[in-house]
Amino acid sequence: MENKQKIKNNLLHTLQKLNAFWSYNAADISEHTVGDELFIEKSLRYLDIDDLKKLFLLYPHKKIKEVWKTQLCTLV
Repeated sequence: MENKQKIKNNLLHTLQKLNAFWSYNAADISEHTVGDELFIEKSLRYLDIDDLKKLFLLYPHKKIKEVWKTQLCTLV
């Protein structure tokens, strides 16, 4: 099993390839500059189910649900 830092780096790289951070300066996007809430939000928005399963290895269910409710459910 991959360690958590490697999983996060892989997911971040996938998000960058999908241009999920299109409104940000690409040079400013790294594992150290992207906050947890933004990372979770972009993951929920852009990644597929296999990647989302990995997201749950990084963060507690409660934190992911909180981001879903505060960032994504308000858009409906």
